[in-house]
Amino acid sequence: MTSELSDREAREAALDPRRSFIVQAPAGSGKTELLVRRYSALLNTVQKPEETVAITFTIKAAAEMRARVLQNLPNAGEIGHRLRIQTIDAFCASLTRQMPVTSRFGAQPGIVEDATEHYRAAAQRTIDELSSAACRLLLHLDNNMSIAASLIAAMLAKRDQWLRKTGLAPTRSELEANLQRERERILAHARTLHPKASVEFAAVALTQNYTWRQRGNPVPAPQQNETLRAALESLLRMPEERYTDDQWETLGAILELLPRAAAHLKVVFGERGETDFTEVAQGAVRALGTPENPTDLLLALDTRIKHILVDEFQDTSYSQYELLQRLTAGWEPADGRTLFLVGDPMQSIYRFREAKVALFLQAWEEGIRVTPAQPGVALERLTLTTNFRSQRGLVDWYNASFPHILPKEADVASGAVPYSRATPQHDTLPDSAVTWHHASSRKDEAMRIVELVRNATGTKAILVRTREALAEIVPTLKANGIRYRAIEIEHLGEKQVVQDLYALTRALLHPGDRIAWLSLLRAPWLALPLEKLLEVSADRTKTIWERIKDDLFLADFTRILAPAVANRERGTLRERVEGVWLALGGPACVADKTELEDAERYLDELEAVEEQGPLTDLSRLHEALERLYAPPDVDATDNDLQIMTIHKAKGLEFGTVIVPGLDLGSGGGDADLLLFNEVVGSSVCPPDKGGMNSRKPPAHFVRDPLIRGSARGNRHHHAFSNQC
Repeated sequence: MTSELSDREAREAALDPRRSFIVQAPAGSGKTELLVRRYSALLNTVQKPEETVAITFTIKAAAEMRARVLQNLPNAGEIGHRLRIQTIDAFCASLTRQMPVTSRFGAQPGIVEDATEHYRAAAQRTIDELSSAACRLLLHLDNNMSIAASLIAAMLAKRDQWLRKTGLAPTRSELEANLQRERERILAHARTLHPKASVEFAAVALTQNYTWRQRGNPVPAPQQNETLRAALESLLRMPEERYTDDQWETLGAILELLPRAAAHLKVVFGERGETDFTEVAQGAVRALGTPENPTDLLLALDTRIKHILVDEFQDTSYSQYELLQRLTAGWEPADGRTLFLVGDPMQSIYRFREAKVALFLQAWEEGIRVTPAQPGVALERLTLTTNFRSQRGLVDWYNASFPHILPKEADVASGAVPYSRATPQHDTLPDSAVTWHHASSRKDEAMRIVELVRNATGTKAILVRTREALAEIVPTLKANGIRYRAIEIEHLGEKQVVQDLYALTRALLHPGDRIAWLSLLRAPWLALPLEKLLEVSADRTKTIWERIKDDLFLADFTRILAPAVANRERGTLRERVEGVWLALGGPACVADKTELEDAERYLDELEAVEEQGPLTDLSRLHEALERLYAPPDVDATDNDLQIMTIHKAKGLEFGTVIVPGLDLGSGGGDADLLLFNEVVGSSVCPPDKGGMNSRKPPAHFVRDPLIRGSARGNRHHHAFSNQC
């Protein structure tokens, strides 16, 4: 059903407890308030509060919604503890606890947020088996077992994306048939835009960089638009029809290894009594059974749950969508049960963990379909248009700009999302709402940002796509005395105090680590001159410790180190490192309280890593430091400048937003072991022609673009680019 209601009428209709809805709620449209009003209205219609379940994706969102609901309840003290407002992870965990056998969990294991060590252990066991598939993969990776284990471990971290595919061990003909269907879909779409569209046509019309050719173009200039250009680019990027024999041998080996690795991971989880959120979500689906063979738990939930509300539905993954299908499989029209889905496909930013915006589009068109033959829950469509967050100048700029950036029409198959216009609630403020700055250099860009920050009033933030964009900005802010809060921007291992502690750790673990020992001598507690370092390191037949332990000039230093070196096998590593650091006066060498927090966090992580097993090498500690970020400045306030990635800023509000480095690429690392792209209704698993672990994605594999993710200030935006 298509709704033509006004914004006000849509908000009122959404409170009807008899109807199910899917609501598109753009940024700043008061989505949380609508959820709270809907949830509160439903509480008045049920016999028990537990009959209404609200599911969010973050703890923060769940806490905010709960707090707002309680404010509106006259008897909050009596039923507050009975409200079912929880994250999707917490909801799944509750299901597995109720069906320990069916979910295959047994006794409820501990849930770890970071299961990297578990993934690595399972991957190593998979490689160590040296099966024919493992040998084929090692041959492909030049027999580098470490890289092979790392790649498999990385795939285990995102197994929710591929386990349904590789678990079925698709044949070559099945996958090649999928490739052919995808090619046909891309070609059919292109020919709806131009009747002569073909690969050859596209090659003549576009350059190697996929821009329009200036000469000899078969598409006249008036017909050259972005929609057609993108369709022709897709033709040039689409997968080949067939795999080569070498490609298939490698792909087949990977398809065989990944399920084996997943099986090893289950064993590792069982041995350690721990699990991760992905395993919990999969267990929750198993705990419910299937629509044809429901478990007792699903039958019980079918009578206990009357209403379900889901926030941020555009970030739903296939597994989470499947869970929702199971929960609503037995619902009938007009039986008093309702489903309420809220989201904004323009803000889909979690594709890296298999969030599929196409599922929102599919639900928008079809409702929640349980099976192709079973319609499931029909959903009425509502669209909110009023923006309560941004001033009119910003909203007008969004409305003028984004229709040219996003696709014209929605496409379920590819997940293409058009722009939805907004209506401002707040009047235009003085000065320009959006200002573009063309900087001549990174240094010039940084100095302009300093000026903008100093002149800005109210809350302000610098948002970046990648942390590399801050390389010149952060030092310039520090040099100009501007205090800021960096939210998950600076890696813990990049902080000087942590580098000193890491060098101390390496030195105490390995007396022969010359670099670590020289770093200790150069650290702030001693700051040995370079001439002395050269003298100490001249004789390479001895360790640095052997060279300095009897040096009278360094007597105070060696007196502190000697017990820790002599007792390397006693006590914990944290105790030795922390004891030496304190004795050397390490805390007196830091610049501020924030660096003391950095040091404490490092020591805590060192202790946690050591508890997992002896540190025979430092790879586990190094990997841990790569994942940790330094805490924000402890003295900074909410009114000080905040720095974060655009991804981290989703849902926040600032008076002034500065976006530097827009001419830079979006970054990226090595490709995964297996690259695949899935569209609703089919899946495609093309191999990488340049090797499945090449640094660049293959030409025929197009990564899903970032649709939209931002924190909109309600005053001004400043965007920087070094390209005019």
